[in-house]
Amino acid sequence: MNSWAKDLDDWADLMTDQAGNLMAYQLNSLFSIRKLPMHTPLLQAAARCWDPDLHVFRFNYEELCPTFEEFSRILEIDLDRDPVIPDVQDWYFKDLISLSGLSKVQTSKILQDHRIDFASLIRRFSPPGDPKDLNFHTNRNGVFCLCMMAQFLFHDHEDNPNDMLVNVALQVGRLNNSMILCLAETFHGLDRAKQEGIPFISGSPYLLQLWLPERL
Repeated sequence: MNSWAKDLDDWADLMTDQAGNLMAYQLNSLFSIRKLPMHTPLLQAAARCWDPDLHVFRFNYEELCPTFEEFSRILEIDLDRDPVIPDVQDWYFKDLISLSGLSKVQTSKILQDHRIDFASLIRRFSPPGDPKDLNFHTNRNGVFCLCMMAQFLFHDHEDNPNDMLVNVALQVGRLNNSMILCLAETFHGLDRAKQEGIPFISGSPYLLQLWLPERL
């Protein structure tokens, strides 16, 4: 669990009446998914059935794996949207300025060593601000979706570089679908859980937990 997860949950409580303004991101389902208790024993049992070479679960002599379409349907994301293809850069400084509207000095404090300080972003953007400041609220929605994606779709338990997520959030705001990338990160998390015995699954254990029950 990220150290800033509780602050994000409190912010999400404030944003529920803004769901209509977040439709472009098609992440409204995360408002309910965030309340889902993490069933760690279920996920660990599933990881033991994972084949990291073929990227499938072996359940009762069957080979199964979640698909892009299934993850998209869980979040009610339009399958016709173009996929997110991260724009690989040496630095995502300008992308964070574009998403947040912060100054260069402010951004340099938020993004250091290729890691986003989500706790600082949440403290800065969770207060509602001036309702007449439309630019602030556009930026606030973008930052909120970035934080929700980092927590529920691209979860990382090891504090790895995460600044590419800013570019992903910008593309999602332009109506692109991030589920192929989310699925790949979840597969990678399952690979590590099986091969290295890591007790947590990176990517989206939340979507995986919703996908699993009907297959067991």
